[in-house]
Amino acid sequence: MHKFEIAIEILDQILDNKIPFNLATKNTLDKYSIPSDERSIVTGLVGCELRHHLLFSELIKEELELDEETKRSGLLLALANYHFYNKFDAQEVVAITSRHSGLDKKSIESFLAKHPDKSDIIPAKYDKGSFEYLSLRYNCPLWLVKMWNKHYGRGLAFKILQANTKPVVQSYKLNDVEQGKVMLNPNFGVAPTEDMVLYIGRGNAKGTDFYKAKQLIPEKIAYKLSLDKVDVKPFSKVAIYSSFSNTMYIDLAKRNIEGLKVDLITPDIFTHNEVRHHIAMYNIKNFTLLEEKAANLLACISEKVDYFFVLARNSNFDLLRTNADYFLRFSRDELDSIMNEQRYTLDEAATLMNEGGQLIYMVPTLNKKETKQIINEFLLTHREYSLLEERQFFPFEEENSTLYVARMLKVK
Repeated sequence: MHKFEIAIEILDQILDNKIPFNLATKNTLDKYSIPSDERSIVTGLVGCELRHHLLFSELIKEELELDEETKRSGLLLALANYHFYNKFDAQEVVAITSRHSGLDKKSIESFLAKHPDKSDIIPAKYDKGSFEYLSLRYNCPLWLVKMWNKHYGRGLAFKILQANTKPVVQSYKLNDVEQGKVMLNPNFGVAPTEDMVLYIGRGNAKGTDFYKAKQLIPEKIAYKLSLDKVDVKPFSKVAIYSSFSNTMYIDLAKRNIEGLKVDLITPDIFTHNEVRHHIAMYNIKNFTLLEEKAANLLACISEKVDYFFVLARNSNFDLLRTNADYFLRFSRDELDSIMNEQRYTLDEAATLMNEGGQLIYMVPTLNKKETKQIINEFLLTHREYSLLEERQFFPFEEENSTLYVARMLKVK
């Protein structure tokens, strides 16, 4: 089968069946036994389309009169190849797209050639700087562009949109290795905080001897800085509710805090297995791993704790930079359900705190309804808590992270 046809099959799975990009590509490429050295050309084209999906969909809607039954994946990928990718033969692409969509070759060629300048393919009816223009330019849903503008102002919203189109630099916490030794390797760079390094080489750091020797812990800078602020005392009882992928608990365990005991609760089997793998990999001690939903925290934690890290379910807009298909699977309608879960997760955690203990709320998102509003509501209904500190990390800052953190103290 032609590789362009395989790309169409992958995109069909992503668009029609809501299958994540990584899973759709792996399953399809394995199905056709594509060699590893040839897979990148297929995944690269699909990834290119996903990073411009809103714009390409708008062009098809504006310039082609298609009925709802017409398949669009071939047309979307043809646009991606014509304007940006340029690694598939143009005539072969047109022929395959014609068979896939049912349109004649001349119509497809005319459609593709309508915008020869790739820097000027956004429909002219959208004024530069308008919300609609920014949505298409940065492949971000219109409702989210408007929300960021409302929450943070036009300047910050524009910086967020720009940052989300740039690659994420991988950061690692040092584990029993000197920074100078790691920095001798040209694939690593200086991080904006101590005890961490940035991986600036090709691929990822997992292929390096440092990672294989467990001398590097993958951790986002914002999480490390947030943990530094907490200053967990010896012989403390800690609980962590972790509803999304992160490695902050590894960092906590490796700080060798005397007498530390940790209950780590995950709400699903995927996160549970990831944590279990890390506990074994890094030989983490004094951790009790539990799988339980947020509504049942009271049932699974037997005694009150001194520190409770609530990493609640959230919109996780930090994934926008790494998951090009994120908004093909996320619906705005989920936000109300997400916020309700955040509220009762905090309520459950609040009842499990010792006096003088700290409740730390952490969500990797940029939505004031899930951050400031949730915390303000919580403080109004839980007068025994006072706000110690809150911070919103933005993706364009040197920490290269999207994360909101609020630390609260339980007083008498």
